[in-house]
Amino acid sequence: MKTRITLVPISGALLHYVKHTQKTSLSHINGLQLLDQSTYMKMDESTVNNLELIRGVDGNRKWTLFATLDATRTGMGARLLRQWVLRPSMNPLEINARLDAVEELSSSVIESSSLLKHLDRILDIERLLSRVTLEKANPRDLLAMRDSFRVLPSLKSTLERFKSSMLRPELGFT
Repeated sequence: MKTRITLVPISGALLHYVKHTQKTSLSHINGLQLLDQSTYMKMDESTVNNLELIRGVDGNRKWTLFATLDATRTGMGARLLRQWVLRPSMNPLEINARLDAVEELSSSVIESSSLLKHLDRILDIERLLSRVTLEKANPRDLLAMRDSFRVLPSLKSTLERFKSSMLRPELGFT
């Protein structure tokens, strides 16, 4: 309860700051979600820098943990992986589900290849949707969204061939 009381003024101040600096309506924001800090490992900036998770000591990204792991095909996947690197899960069920998904992807060559072909055709839907929501989208953005959405049924069909709960959230792990 104490945390909630201190977050309310901070989130209100943050929204006020964003509205003031962006000079736009925030009507697209319909709620705030509190991040449960007990579910992931907390690391300060010094630790993140010294472990070279995202950037090397010299500022280069080439030999970092993120660069080594990053085989993502979409901007959405890259952002999720970055979040996972910066906030490693402490939930054993989630960790095992991720490991199961990696194992299944690496052992199912044909399905994985099909999955990659679909992902290569999907543009950054999160960014496109934010542009639409902020009324900053142009016709090219709308066409990119249309083309990306057209891939989703075949992507879903491919994912249904997998058994891992991380690849098929309807199986239980979300």
